[in-house]
Amino acid sequence: MYLIFSPAGANVNYIGLKLCKMPTKKMLAYHDIALHDMQRKIILDVSDNNVSEIKILSKNKDIKFLTCINHRKEHYDLITEKDYSLKPLQIFVEKNQEFVIINWQEKLRFEKMSPDWSKKLIKKWENEQKNVWQTHTKFVIERAVLHWAYKLSDTNYHEVKKIEGIQNFFNFSCFYESYTMIKNEFKKYEIDYLEDEYNDWKLSQEKIFNSWNLIKDNLNSPNKLSLDYQRGLAIALKGITENITEEDCWAQYKFLLN
Repeated sequence: MYLIFSPAGANVNYIGLKLCKMPTKKMLAYHDIALHDMQRKIILDVSDNNVSEIKILSKNKDIKFLTCINHRKEHYDLITEKDYSLKPLQIFVEKNQEFVIINWQEKLRFEKMSPDWSKKLIKKWENEQKNVWQTHTKFVIERAVLHWAYKLSDTNYHEVKKIEGIQNFFNFSCFYESYTMIKNEFKKYEIDYLEDEYNDWKLSQEKIFNSWNLIKDNLNSPNKLSLDYQRGLAIALKGITENITEEDCWAQYKFLLN
């Protein structure tokens, strides 16, 4: 059974379903047939479970794969232990980090048909950002997203840094490069990923790619973007490209939001 370490927004549901050879269809997000399928409970996020509990779950034949989105140091013990019922794998983010944020925002925060669990998660996240940033700026979400983007661009940040000891890696960035690259990622795990599957996935992700293109087209005019996270990400990408610090980026370009 795969134990997949991954940041939120890195296509963990889709990747896991494909690795387990489970059927997929054209969907923007795969929560309801994966992590948040509350009826079947065949895929579980074990971020809040301890090592002993995870070992027990790994013996359950009804579970297809486990994922650890908010991984902690204690979880890394599962990598070095000789527990052959678990196959640790990390989805790492080599580049195209902005897609992690776009995925999370569009598939959770701006999905009109969001279920109750998603609405609670989003409300919690928004309140946390207000607590951190509202004394610094009226553009709370923009500033929060800029901070998030800078963290993801740091190769030493724990969510994107390769975990020591893991032998199996899946490069999230390949989704946004070419069919050949993502095909080769799946091939490492003996999955024959067809071009039609990739094209179906790209069609299902039209909203994500449209947002990305809008952001890229408005790096110098983020105030033209309709969504707060898009505005924050545009400024962040501008600063990251220019190789300036997070603080300097905000100081120099926050005026573009007015």
